[in-house]
Amino acid sequence: MYRTQYSAAPRSQHGGRSPSPAVDASLCALRSFYADVLGGAEVSPDGCSRTDDVLRFLIEERIVEVHATRNEGPETLELTVASPIDVAERCWDAGYTVALEGEGADARFFVNDPVDRLITLLPSRREVAA
Repeated sequence: MYRTQYSAAPRSQHGGRSPSPAVDASLCALRSFYADVLGGAEVSPDGCSRTDDVLRFLIEERIVEVHATRNEGPETLELTVASPIDVAERCWDAGYTVALEGEGADARFFVNDPVDRLITLLPSRREVAA
């Protein structure tokens, strides 16, 4: 079970220590991207310990976990959204590079998040059926 987070301020679970300025800036960028641009809600697992560099977002029906400090190379994420075109436009308007592959109904949109994870925007079943 997950609880929704409402505060946009950095939170620390380790004796009141604040994250380093670099981690804090990365967390801020990740919150902005996943919450504001992609429309996700920040959540935290009930009964689980948190770390200062991990955020979780509920986007559509999927929990997406992002790490502010781990640089393990780009991981590809396929994200199902109600309207890939609308999300791609929001990403573009927010200053992110959006790539397009294909045309018409077969078009696929790609965007990189603030820590360079490649995200493929896929249409949800609701949009495909429409």
